[in-house]
Amino acid sequence: GVAQGSIAWIIPYTMIGTSDYDKTQPMQFWVSSTVAFTAINIIAWTKLLLYCESPCALTSTLSTAGALLCYLFCVGLLSYSALGKSFQPSMWQIPGDVMSDSQNMIAILAAWLAAMAPDIVYLLISTLIWPSELTLAKRSY
Repeated sequence: GVAQGSIAWIIPYTMIGTSDYDKTQPMQFWVSSTVAFTAINIIAWTKLLLYCESPCALTSTLSTAGALLCYLFCVGLLSYSALGKSFQPSMWQIPGDVMSDSQNMIAILAAWLAAMAPDIVYLLISTLIWPSELTLAKRSY
């Protein structure tokens, strides 16, 4: 929700962000924004799988893989094509900049961990202490 989105923006911004902004030039602001956008996507995919009844089912994994491919296509199109450069010149080769600095990967991981912690704790408590009837039925089967 809103809390996870805020966390996914605040952590990368405080770790690698800057207030220098130019909408026409690739710069650190856009690296930070791409890191935050990536973290938000990973959080959404993880939450969908986490709350899914069968996260390892073919339908779950294929739909998540499809979402990942769509994300990679869109970011790649914006960052490495003439069409993307004409629409969003500030994104030119930003994914390469994101991948070249380990601090960016640490920011994605930190944002993911911080945003997912409440969901993981909730699911652990609800599964172990107050299991649903479906969970109890699955255990007995």
